[in-house]
Amino acid sequence: MAHKKRSRSARSVIALWVCLMSGAFSILREGLVLFVPTFADPTRVFWACSNICFVISGWVVIHQKVMRIRELEDRIPERYARMVEHAVADNESQSIKLLRHIKLIGSLALGVASAPNLPAGMDHSETLKSLKLLKAEGIVYDEPLQIDTSSPLAMMMAPAIWRISPGIEPFLDEILCEYE
Repeated sequence: MAHKKRSRSARSVIALWVCLMSGAFSILREGLVLFVPTFADPTRVFWACSNICFVISGWVVIHQKVMRIRELEDRIPERYARMVEHAVADNESQSIKLLRHIKLIGSLALGVASAPNLPAGMDHSETLKSLKLLKAEGIVYDEPLQIDTSSPLAMMMAPAIWRISPGIEPFLDEILCEYE
């Protein structure tokens, strides 16, 4: 995959280099050779123009890549906002309350020996239901603490620590502001 991207960039540099050499720099080169023949040897002028075109074309391709990366980075919060909107559509108030709670305390442990720190007004089953809906959308994830693989029920009820997914965490405050 990386090889294809590099070869695409190399092709872009070469294509732009050829265009510059056969276009504007060709006129500049011919003008220098025709009107100022004592300026430099035509071979030196050609190679100087060739080097300049190569540097310019490389810079243009790198600039295009950087601008594309910035454009894609600007779209990330919109994508996450749509994910949250889709995830909280069924039960908006509880899901938003749960997300704010997890954001505030950092993580939520369920199924461990101590009583979990649940959001105000939500019981264990509501919290677990909302967590599973948010997990299906990729907004939160769970880290199992210990899994007894001998029974399927034990695997379903395994204690876990629930956290907000790393990709969405930086944008969560901005997204949650829309639901106030």
